[in-house]
Amino acid sequence: MFSSKHDPASTPPLRLYSIIAAAGYLLLDSVVGAFLDQTSFTHALLALHNPQEWWMRAITMGIIVYLGHYAQQQLQHQRVLNQQLETANQNVNLLFDSVSEGIFFIDGDEHCQRANTAFTNMVGFSLDELNSGNLHQLLNPRLSDESQLEKGKCALCQLNADLHETVHFPVLYLSNKQSITIPVECWAHPVHDTEKFHGHLISVINITERITAEKKNIQLMATLETKNLSLKARNEELQRFAYVASHDLQEPLRMVSSFVQLLNRRYGSQLDDSAREFIGYAVDGTVRMQQMINDLLAYSRIGSQAKPLQAMALRPLINAAIANLQLAITDNHAEIAIDDSEAMVMADDSQLIRLFQNLIGNAIKFQSQGQQPRIVITITPTDDHFTITVADNGIGIPEAYRAKVFEVFKRLHNREQYPGSGIGLAVCKRIIEHHHGALTIAETVADPSKKSQGTTFMITLPRSNYSAPIKNIP
Repeated sequence: MFSSKHDPASTPPLRLYSIIAAAGYLLLDSVVGAFLDQTSFTHALLALHNPQEWWMRAITMGIIVYLGHYAQQQLQHQRVLNQQLETANQNVNLLFDSVSEGIFFIDGDEHCQRANTAFTNMVGFSLDELNSGNLHQLLNPRLSDESQLEKGKCALCQLNADLHETVHFPVLYLSNKQSITIPVECWAHPVHDTEKFHGHLISVINITERITAEKKNIQLMATLETKNLSLKARNEELQRFAYVASHDLQEPLRMVSSFVQLLNRRYGSQLDDSAREFIGYAVDGTVRMQQMINDLLAYSRIGSQAKPLQAMALRPLINAAIANLQLAITDNHAEIAIDDSEAMVMADDSQLIRLFQNLIGNAIKFQSQGQQPRIVITITPTDDHFTITVADNGIGIPEAYRAKVFEVFKRLHNREQYPGSGIGLAVCKRIIEHHHGALTIAETVADPSKKSQGTTFMITLPRSNYSAPIKNIP
């Protein structure tokens, strides 16, 4: 296999031989004619008694010369073909020996006829040693490189002359000359022609690095599973803390607020203005503390108590948020414009309603004195998500604070100007993360002629037919 024994000697001069054969025919025919006719050789050669003899001789000699010429052409053509075959065999042998994949050929009697350099280096055996040894002990299926051989599952025993398709062994263990076990992936290609079965061409790839990587991946997955369990336990602990904060910690606050208010009712007439002012501060502080605790509890429950995301239309969720803010919209004469783009997203309806309610509510609240709020909501589709912008004409957010406003309890203004706990945008950010999207503040170009530049929030949400990566939201 993969060889040719062609002799590169020069092509014999068949044309000259045919001319000599024609001349020899002429002389032989003259000798035989002279003998049969009892005449001289010259008389027979010249065929003076029968001129038609020359025509017969000319035709015969022409045929002899033509056949010699034709044979010379065919022989030269065959020589070119042999040279091309020799070159092709050399290229195949070069390729056979230069590939990094181990390849060897075994015939129908399980004798190793050829083996490339990569395979002999892999096993450490020469071709003669492979033939003198037991090939059945060379490639064996095992559970691992340290386990015992699986009897009755020899790879070579599964190959036979009736197979006409490549046999694939995902994992076999190759035993080399140094008794080192090497994991390999193996393919056995049957070699047939129209007459008989010749054997199998077997290729093997060393997959030690792949096996090592798979083991590391398994270990990594086990580590991640352990961390996930730990994170789940911490989340549950956080939920218990949030429950305590929402119930047990608020009870002392309610008690303080009740007794301070009772003190004001009973003894307010006996207190001066400063004392009554201090009592007002105490009551306001307990109310704000209760509100902050409730907001923090709601923030912690966004991921843990969310409903499964379902495909739903986005426009009705925006309309529901506007309906919840109808009183504030009417009191402030706010104008809200929404484009008519149809968008289907994967959503928890209650959370997205809260998201738009917070953004639209902020756009109404954070306005300059006497300015009419205007909010424009646009929906732009892309290949795998929708981009929703909520733009207002409010007081705007300075560029230096655009990252901080998404942190819990971060405020840019005092409570006297704009009331609130400062957790609304942090809740919005967490809701969008739970929906596998993003929430950012778009860049705005400052216009010195305007007192307020407004704010544009950009939201990206996956389409309803988009498979988002799974994220763990504490």
